[in-house]
Amino acid sequence: PGAPAPAPLTSLYLGNEISDAEAEAALVERAKHLEWTRHEDIERVAAKLIADHKIVGRVAGRMEWGARALGNRSILAHPSDLGNVRRLNAAIKMRDYWMPFAPSLLYERRHDYTENPRNLDAPTMTQAFRSTPLAQRELIAALHPSDLTCRPQFVRADQNPGYHHLLSCFQELTGIGGVLNTSLNLHGEPIVCSADDALNTLLNSGLDHLTLGQYLVSKRDPE
Repeated sequence: PGAPAPAPLTSLYLGNEISDAEAEAALVERAKHLEWTRHEDIERVAAKLIADHKIVGRVAGRMEWGARALGNRSILAHPSDLGNVRRLNAAIKMRDYWMPFAPSLLYERRHDYTENPRNLDAPTMTQAFRSTPLAQRELIAALHPSDLTCRPQFVRADQNPGYHHLLSCFQELTGIGGVLNTSLNLHGEPIVCSADDALNTLLNSGLDHLTLGQYLVSKRDPE
């Protein structure tokens, strides 16, 4: 008999984690340009901002390993607001207009938004599905503009409890079980890794807010 088959990866959150000390040092270094507040339930705070059509960067826990941002180094936006696509492309990602974004969905709502007769899991945003009519109403900004397919991330509470909580809070506020998710980086730059990377991306883009661990970070109004 040959060697046993390798076990599948159960998590791609294999990268570095930013400590409170690193986050605080990076914030203090930029105190002239940034303001911040600490929140026990930062995910609910972020969900409220996204529900209010703000574009929010999220840096939490261990960084993703692989080709996709899976919520821990992500830019998040309201998925039914096509204006967010224009804002993301023009002021943050600087991408071509035709490049689609993708949704992060509560695992419990996967069949509401995707045609998935084989009940496939999709935790890594690497599989494409046809969208349902409900998705075409509620997630239009996170679907491919040509054929309305999507490349979703199904988010399970046991795989990423913080991100699942954010999506649940967003659903409580809007009735929508997912958000638009794209990687937290500027065009041509790698996905952010450190606190310095994250704060520099906030300062050099049109992001409205950033959550860095338990901190909500915003740009100061120019004097």
